[in-house]
Amino acid sequence: MYSLDVNFLTDRSLELKGPTVAPTAEGPSLQQQLPIYIGAGVMMVLPLLAGLSLLFVGWQKDQAQTNIQTLEAELAKLNAQNKKIQEIQGKTKTIEDDIAGLVGVFNQIKPWSAILQDLTDQTPATVQISGIQQADRVLTLTGFSRNYADLNDFLLTLQNSRFFKADNTKLVTATANPLPITGVDTDSGGGATAPKQPASGAGDKPAGPTVTVPTGVKYTITTELSDTPDNELMSELTRKGAIGLVTRFKILEQKGITTSQKPPEPIVAPPGTPPPAGNPQTAPAPPSGEKKP
Repeated sequence: MYSLDVNFLTDRSLELKGPTVAPTAEGPSLQQQLPIYIGAGVMMVLPLLAGLSLLFVGWQKDQAQTNIQTLEAELAKLNAQNKKIQEIQGKTKTIEDDIAGLVGVFNQIKPWSAILQDLTDQTPATVQISGIQQADRVLTLTGFSRNYADLNDFLLTLQNSRFFKADNTKLVTATANPLPITGVDTDSGGGATAPKQPASGAGDKPAGPTVTVPTGVKYTITTELSDTPDNELMSELTRKGAIGLVTRFKILEQKGITTSQKPPEPIVAPPGTPPPAGNPQTAPAPPSGEKKP
């Protein structure tokens, strides 16, 4: 049989030499682990950024909602102010329309004082106006003229007046007729007349001389009042004595409601101006069936 001899002293000496360290395997280096650290950091930062983004978006939403509420409040105020402005504009337009209507009435009023004065100024000394009739804006003038030439001058003068429409101023009738002379009776034949014979038994006074009444032209002229606004006839109205209407227009002009307008130049030359060459003004021919005296 075999026996096992163990020398504990010898083995103990071996232990005194120092412990032996078993070799260990080397781990990955820091450079190799850097991507892991970066990835871990990114994984930590991304949720943080997402949370911050949500907080920022919520703050922006609150700010936008606050701004919307502020703008809505301002818009409501502006709408209320706009409504008031529209109401004021409506009232202003109504007042302006009323003023325009009033001014329009003033513009269409042709004062009779100015019309009669204009007829007086335009009527030659050899023409007499015995009657004036008005139907709406149409005037009918009747009277007597010494002859056709004077009647023609009167007609042309009326056509030159700014108070009447030249195109609607026309000679309707013109007939030879004895001129009306006060205190003298004319016979139906026209022309000669004689004083009445004294009654039988009257005194022995001699009969008066025989009077011959000249024959003139009995006429009828129709004309129409002009549509020219009165504020364009200020100078004519002043010359014709329509001071009241002129004063009203001056007051309206001072208040800025109307503006003065320069009257246009007359289309027809004023009376007394010689006619241009090649366009002579001839006297109106008497109506058919009538002979010029």
